[in-house]
Amino acid sequence: MAIDKKIKPLKTPVSVTANLLLKGLSVYLKTDGSWSDNIADSAIAHNRKQETALLELADITVRSQYVLGAYSFPVEIKDGQAAPISTREVIRASRLPTIVPVGLTEKPEWQNEFTAANANSYKH
Repeated sequence: MAIDKKIKPLKTPVSVTANLLLKGLSVYLKTDGSWSDNIADSAIAHNRKQETALLELADITVRSQYVLGAYSFPVEIKDGQAAPISTREVIRASRLPTIVPVGLTEKPEWQNEFTAANANSYKH
């Protein structure tokens, strides 16, 4: 006779994130097992069983070396979508640098153009 164990709810819902191996960008696991660069697309787990299932799904692509460092993190639900809670995850989800090197514009580094003005502001 099987004992029906109650599935333990999480204190806070979670989503799963990882980094793309070749680009290093943060990505979020979707319910279909694919990855998105938008946290709003991420699957949300409300209990330990769902969290384990998402981490097992993420592990498939970790083993294929498509992504690395998959882990779950707490989220809040806003309009039915995941939103980061911790400062670390807010920074990762924003995809912006936390500092702007001297001589560069306020744009994210990958959007900067190398210009004479930027080159001249760098002093050896």
